[in-house]
Amino acid sequence: MRKLRQIYEILVPINIRQSIERKVPMPAWAIFALIIIIILLGISATKVGKEPILALAKSQPLQVMVGRGTDYRIIEKLNYGAPLLILKEKGEWAYIKTLSGKKGWVEKELLKIIAEPEEKKAEKKYETRYIKMDQLNMRSGPGIGYKIVGKVTKNEAVSKIEVYGGWCKIKTSRGIIGWVNSKYLSISKVK
Repeated sequence: MRKLRQIYEILVPINIRQSIERKVPMPAWAIFALIIIIILLGISATKVGKEPILALAKSQPLQVMVGRGTDYRIIEKLNYGAPLLILKEKGEWAYIKTLSGKKGWVEKELLKIIAEPEEKKAEKKYETRYIKMDQLNMRSGPGIGYKIVGKVTKNEAVSKIEVYGGWCKIKTSRGIIGWVNSKYLSISKVK
């Protein structure tokens, strides 16, 4: 169980983990276990070459419709926090597959994305920041109590990935990912 929790902490960004853990009425490790089960069961997208996107229901109940629109027949109602896969998107609607295997349409705004395919992550553009300190430790989490995973030096360009509580998750040009205190980052090179 501890190993599953560690994998979950590595794969899911901290702000999403905390949001899930606060709002979903089941432990986060249980959600992650459900996601693994979904993947292992081989639920796949209907569109060739597209990976499904893992999401959670953000409303109670989430009504899964036969077509795109509220006038269509409801084929299933999902509870708040129910995991599902987004197979494709059209306008304000998402075509999903539930754990029971049913497919249908839901409003996108009623979903919380928790894991995107690698191709979608690669499309994201991260902001560049520069290190202010002569040498700065990168940590495995947002705080000084976390293990040091690398070091960066003054004026080194890094990509800002995520911000949490005064800490910033960064990626170096060498591919090292870690957390640094945001006060040691600048939007331009320092003298």
